[in-house]
Amino acid sequence: MRSALTIMVAAAMMPLTGVAFAGRPNEAKYPNLVKSWEALQNARIHLQKAEEAHLKHGTLGGHGVKAVEAVDAAQAEIDMAVSFADQHRRPGPPGVVTPKPPLMARPDDAKYPNLGNARLEIEWAIRHIEDAMQYHAPTGTLGGHGEKAVGGARRALQEVGEAERWADAHESSRGVAR
Repeated sequence: MRSALTIMVAAAMMPLTGVAFAGRPNEAKYPNLVKSWEALQNARIHLQKAEEAHLKHGTLGGHGVKAVEAVDAAQAEIDMAVSFADQHRRPGPPGVVTPKPPLMARPDDAKYPNLGNARLEIEWAIRHIEDAMQYHAPTGTLGGHGEKAVGGARRALQEVGEAERWADAHESSRGVAR
C-alpha cells in the first residue's frame, strides 16, 4: 500500500518538475511579460515546495498539481503573446501603464507560507500581464493571449485557495511543515 502511494505521489509530482514551454521572453522588448513569466516560475517553485511539505497528507488533494498546470498554461499564453506581438507590432509610442498600489501577503499566509508565496507571485504575474496589455495596446495587442494568461493565472489562484482549504481539512494535529 505504501509503495502504491509513493508511485501515485511521484506521478502527481512529475508535472511539477518540468520547465515551462518556450522559455523566458526577451526582457528588453517585453519587460512586463518577463516579470510576469518570472513571477509564475517562482509561483511554480513555491507550489512544488508546498506539495513536498504536504506529502504525508495527500499532496494537497491534487490542487497543487492543478495550480501548476494553470501556471504552465499562463506561461504558454505569455509565450504566445510575445510571438503575436513580434509579428503584429505597429509603429507608434507605447501605452501608459497605470500605477497600482503594492501587493502584500495576507495575514493567513503564515499558516502555509509556500502557498502564500505562490499566491503572491501569481498576483504579481497578473499585475504584470495587465501592465503589458496596457503598454502594448496602442502599438498592437497581444492577440488575446494576455487575457488568456490572466485567466490561467486566476485559475491557479483558485487552486491555491482550494489547496489551502484541503490542507486545513486534512492537516493532522501533529502539524505540517508548510
